[in-house]
Amino acid sequence: MSSLGHEIASAETFGRLVDYPVVDTETHVFVRCWPIETNPQMSAVDPFTRAEHSGAVLAAEMERCGVDVAILIGYDGYDFKSFMERYGSGPADFMGGRAYTRGWAARHRERFRYVTTLHDPRAHPDALEELARELDAGAVGVKFFPAYLNVLADAPEIRAAFDILRERSAAAAFGFEDTVPPATPSLPAMYESLARLAADYPDVPIQLNHGANADADSPEIDLLFEVVRAHPSILVSTSVLGGVLMHWADGWRYPFPEYLRKLAVYAEGLGPDRIAWGTDWPWFEGVAKYPQFLQAIVDHATFLSDEGKRLYLGGNAIRHWRLGVTG
Repeated sequence: MSSLGHEIASAETFGRLVDYPVVDTETHVFVRCWPIETNPQMSAVDPFTRAEHSGAVLAAEMERCGVDVAILIGYDGYDFKSFMERYGSGPADFMGGRAYTRGWAARHRERFRYVTTLHDPRAHPDALEELARELDAGAVGVKFFPAYLNVLADAPEIRAAFDILRERSAAAAFGFEDTVPPATPSLPAMYESLARLAADYPDVPIQLNHGANADADSPEIDLLFEVVRAHPSILVSTSVLGGVLMHWADGWRYPFPEYLRKLAVYAEGLGPDRIAWGTDWPWFEGVAKYPQFLQAIVDHATFLSDEGKRLYLGGNAIRHWRLGVTG
């Protein structure tokens, strides 16, 4: 056999990286985003501009490194219109939304827990009824983008959705991307409003994606930590940690030293029982393969003890999302 043939034959599943349950608290599936044929300002290095990232691919990635469950968040391009426009495109260039995501969640029930995204109730009068239907059909929660809605986290529209979540024992996730005053409320104002919301709905689990989009080197993170520590219902998911503009500082430099440095700030400020692992797959497929995000923690997150890693990589999410996963 040639050396190339040997390499191909050896490209097998490597198996579990840890011997306890692992949960990815933020993933997505979609057909394309910014199709390269109509978005020459983008780069074909980013695979999602030219290739589908389906539930089948995500499940295979999870299988090859031992991730048991993924929180699978579905949204439509119109849920983050200003984000698409920031890259010189528009919401129609995001291909594959809620229905696509729901379909994959239904086909891989053992792997995925589906989370929908709240349509703007001001633009979609039936948004709350739609949310109730999705929860009744199996969704475990809903994501909110306050900056794209241009509201605070405890706005009446979000409180109305929380009433539905409370009735159905479902969870909430928040993404504070593109919180950029004066176009939106400030990030501290978002955190203060989140504290009011969590105080009024202590029985609704709340996940803050991307480290609540705080700058780990800014005083705003102290306010975030204060809010989280005061409310046991809040769990901080930690994919990207790139601030409100989702900047990935490490490029392709494994094991992602800048990310690990920021994660250590969260671990010290909140403790390993209030943070959770997430990848935001497939948005960063252009810089790393899925197993590397897990391997970086297993091998290089020296600021976490073995028990801290067990909590961070799965235990906290299992408790928070009521997953019923054992092992």
